[in-house]
Amino acid sequence: PDQTLNRLEQIIPIGTKHPYAHVTVGNDILFLSPQGVRSISSTSDVVANLVETDVGSPVDAAISDIFGSNSPKAIYYRNGGQAWFYYGTKALVYTFSRTAKINAWSVYEFPVSLDYVTQLDGTLYIRSGNTVYSLSDTAYTDDGEPIDVEIELPFLDFKMAGVLKQVLSMDVVFSGTANVQHRFDPQEPTLITPELSLDGDTRSRRLIPVELLAVNIAPVITHSADEAFELQALTYYFESLGITP
Repeated sequence: PDQTLNRLEQIIPIGTKHPYAHVTVGNDILFLSPQGVRSISSTSDVVANLVETDVGSPVDAAISDIFGSNSPKAIYYRNGGQAWFYYGTKALVYTFSRTAKINAWSVYEFPVSLDYVTQLDGTLYIRSGNTVYSLSDTAYTDDGEPIDVEIELPFLDFKMAGVLKQVLSMDVVFSGTANVQHRFDPQEPTLITPELSLDGDTRSRRLIPVELLAVNIAPVITHSADEAFELQALTYYFESLGITP
């Protein structure tokens, strides 16, 4: 290349101390900074200010708990549409779908250390010491033990903040069977409803009772079985009782 054509167009006001913790995702770059996971596209328009809507902002507080002071590595898993940041036995995974306009952060915990992660022909491989493992879409147990899955949504106010609601019932669309619970008090996150086992698509059956009086609720879905599982939809039916005093 002609070195005389090189030029500095803009300085990104966020640095990184982790030389292997950056990954190209489409036309963007995700990297781990001291403040958390950041993207070039979200920070390039800002001068000396972080963007609250950056892709990494939901997990900023969890970074130190997952990686501590260690320097993780990163990889983009094309077949899964995922960006992995990994160290030790944990991986912080960003999954996204532009067509469905859905994105989410997950923490994967493995029984072995993740020394290196790579992909070949659509399969993700993990090296731990002198052993190489592969991730399979058709394996739902780890050495015979079901893999625990927990999905916890933030507190939802159904776009009616400060309004008391009588949550009457719900419908779910699952692939597989899972237990559903609800937190209903942000000040007391230990308060949670009993487990209710649901499966398949309940929209063609009777409505599932919820029976909660709350301003907002946080659904918690857990799954632990030798089967494929996917959460596809949650629908709630409620009545507004007016603004809480």
